[in-house]
Amino acid sequence: MGKREDAERRCRIVRSYLGTITDDRQRLVCFMLMRRGCDARDICKALRITKETLEAIKLQIAIDLRKAGIEFGGGKC
Repeated sequence: MGKREDAERRCRIVRSYLGTITDDRQRLVCFMLMRRGCDARDICKALRITKETLEAIKLQIAIDLRKAGIEFGGGKC
């Protein structure tokens, strides 16, 4: 599988995962990180959460993506 096909596969998996998120805060954190490129401070302020809560949400997202088959360190979507 070429690099392009691998990147496309990763993007499909991430999009599929994003469609299954039921927690609104997780969905917003994903959106703000991926689409807007917000930093942690902006996300915490916008969602009115602590840095620790944000880190817990990001950790859960990472675990879920890992379960979905995403290996970190590859191409971007």
